[in-house]
Amino acid sequence: GVIRVSPNHPIGNGVEAILTASGFGRPPGQRPQQTFCLDLKRDLNILRKQLSPSWRRNLSKAEEKGLTIRPMASTEDLQRFFDLHSEMVHWKGFQSHLTWDLLRELWRVSCGSSGIHGFLAMNGEEVVAGRILGFLGEEALDLFAVTTLRGREIFASYQLLWEVIKTAKARGCSRLDLGGIDPTGNRGVFDFKHGVRGDLVEFVGHWNFCRGRALRWFFDTM
Repeated sequence: GVIRVSPNHPIGNGVEAILTASGFGRPPGQRPQQTFCLDLKRDLNILRKQLSPSWRRNLSKAEEKGLTIRPMASTEDLQRFFDLHSEMVHWKGFQSHLTWDLLRELWRVSCGSSGIHGFLAMNGEEVVAGRILGFLGEEALDLFAVTTLRGREIFASYQLLWEVIKTAKARGCSRLDLGGIDPTGNRGVFDFKHGVRGDLVEFVGHWNFCRGRALRWFFDTM
């Protein structure tokens, strides 16, 4: 068998040494996972002021459009999000491991204090953007996002993420992990998240444990 772990710990706090001593190994060539983390203990006005000028300008443009931001309240809302996400993945040619069965199960086991929670940006009756976050204690993690063509025209993703930031802060979260970045392979998303002005953090990434050289080689190349 094989065990794969992805500890939510930054590089340099001793976790790598513990994993190595326990028989885990990092797949060859794998880069550390990078993300931006936003400190939600700061005052909301300060968080808005620290946004990049272009991000703050686009947020104001979105707010002028009269969008409605609301939480996902049903599996029908979840299905609408998943359908739009699938269309976006196909259109952009991305790879995604998100399936309807996985998303529905995560939704089923979630509760008020932990698990996944979704948010939709509505332009009238039309869903123009959506985000799904994971909550665990004081940690919030931006997991999945989608924006339609109309949503991009009216900067819906800016207002939606800003409302998500406000919601996470109101829930008592101390940190929002913006969910991974790839400045080379996905520059647009990198620039969008960078504009929030969170702190750049490198996590230790994936580590595998398995017995046998052949099995280790197989999973290290996945």
